[in-house]
Amino acid sequence: MIELKICGLHPGDDVSFTTSPVVTHIGVIFVSASKRYVAPVEAKPLLQRVDASCQPIAVTVDLSLQQALEVLSESGATGIQLHGQEPPEMCEQLRNRGYTVWKALPVKDGVQTAQAVVEHIHAYQDCVDAVLLDAAPPKSVHAQVTGGHGSAFDWTILGPLKELQPSLPPLWIAGGLTPENVPELLAHFRPDGVDVSSGVEENGRKATQRILAMIEAVSRFD
Repeated sequence: MIELKICGLHPGDDVSFTTSPVVTHIGVIFVSASKRYVAPVEAKPLLQRVDASCQPIAVTVDLSLQQALEVLSESGATGIQLHGQEPPEMCEQLRNRGYTVWKALPVKDGVQTAQAVVEHIHAYQDCVDAVLLDAAPPKSVHAQVTGGHGSAFDWTILGPLKELQPSLPPLWIAGGLTPENVPELLAHFRPDGVDVSSGVEENGRKATQRILAMIEAVSRFD
């Protein structure tokens, strides 16, 4: 089954979609520079409404280990997505404390080769539960806003990963995904999961009908 993560939730959002078996994770952004920022203490009531089958992931950028642990404790998230320059050692330290750890790696169009992507994955594969390949952010944005820009990377770079995929950690794809274009990605490459934020929004907030459309689009491939 291809899994789905809905990222960038806010307090007050409808989370009834988390009962879907396709939606295995949700994400909350704890990056103050992001327009989707939520304070950890304000996220806790939201995460308490998420279905027990769906894991809440804290999205952070370049926090210290202690800061990351504080965010996890205050929010109640049981997993963390490290979206900055965090070293493998920090991933291992968080896993040793019982948290699910994802490492986001940026993919730069026209610059990185598939081999470079694989080498970057290898640097983290022994200390994470999943790797998220995301489109590198535009140069014009704040340095800490490393995701959620609504732009996709060149998916053809994923082709050479197909043969290596069984030996790699679970691979998730993010960046510019929508209910309309995710079939194109999944026809080209079948990751373990897809991560969507802006692609299921209307007027800057999560839209239930867009989320349900994404669930249907992903389900067709299973």
